Order: sequence, then structure tokens, then C-alpha cells
Amino acid sequence: LDARIPLLLYPLLTLQGSDLALEFVRVTALGMIGSLVKEDDTQSVFFLVESELIPLCLRIMGNVNSSDRARSVSSWIVQKLLLNDFGLWYVCQTPERFYAVASTLAK
Repeated sequence: LDARIPLLLYPLLTLQGSDLALEFVRVTALGMIGSLVKEDDTQSVFFLVESELIPLCLRIMGNVNSSDRARSVSSWIVQKLLLNDFGLWYVCQTPERFYAVASTLAK
């Protein structure tokens, strides 16, 4: 985390297209990020939230062209971030963030 290596995965989350190979890359990147939140480490959650991972996950969750697996992993990552006090605080800081999360989860 100190080297900010997970940031190298973020461009893989924004790849455009519905090609199967691109979807595998997207899901693999999400899995690697998911392994960071799996341990409930506050430092990991702080890093991921501050580096704007939640909007990336929300975009994948709301994209109808994303695979079910990508949407599921993104949902799980957002859930783990929101279960942390800092993640919940971050989302509730502005009405725009709260609305973005609430409207995506409502779909």
C-alpha cells in the first residue's frame, strides 16, 4: 500500500468493451482489490476509499454490459468498505456521494 501499487489496477477497471477477455481482466483486477478489503484492515480501507475506488465500483455495478461476476465482486467490495466506519463516514460526508451509492444499490 505504501508504494500505491493497487492504483495500477484502477485503469483496468475502466476498460471499455464487453469482450470476454476484457471482462476477465476486469474481474481479476477486482479480485486483487477485493483481497485488500477481505482482511478488514483500516489502513487498506482508508487507502481504497481515499483513492476513489467506490465510484469505480459503482460504475461497474450500474453498467449493464458488465458481467454478473464483475457486478457481484464490485458490490462485495463496496459492502466491505461501507461496513468499515471510515468508509461509511466517507460516503455520508456529502449528499452526492450518499445519493450515488443509494441509487446504485437500489437498482
